Amino acid sequence: MVDQADWDSISIMFKKLDESPGNYMKSVIYKWSKALEAILNDLDITATQLELLAAVATLMKDGKPVTQQDISTFTRKDKNTVSGVMRTLEANGLVTRSNSKDDLRSKYIIITDDGFSMVKKALAEVLVIDEQFFPNAKENAELKRLLKKHI
Repeated sequence: MVDQADWDSISIMFKKLDESPGNYMKSVIYKWSKALEAILNDLDITATQLELLAAVATLMKDGKPVTQQDISTFTRKDKNTVSGVMRTLEANGLVTRSNSKDDLRSKYIIITDDGFSMVKKALAEVLVIDEQFFPNAKENAELKRLLKKHI
């Protein structure tokens, strides 16, 4: 057993931590993530894979070539994460990747028909979870406003 512990100090700090907005946010994110995982597991895609696949679909809308760097910037994900996820999505037939003629380090990403179908199906189901977790539009606007301050 600890000989000279300041138990009161630890208790006070834990109480402050328990009342922290970050602690509440962590708990909500955990619960929300578990609900998403349940749906996405059935579709055989992860939340990160879906986020990046949806980003490809969104970025391709303009008809311009989409690079992994574009996806990284758009999603605020590091380039190594994007690269690894794109390799997985390619192996699953959801995107194709090709080297840029100008820069061999740069990869162009194109969503496949199967990838586009996956995005449509998965996003529809994810939006149901969001509506269940966050049904009040006015509260949602305020929550987003507060959270955007920390991005």
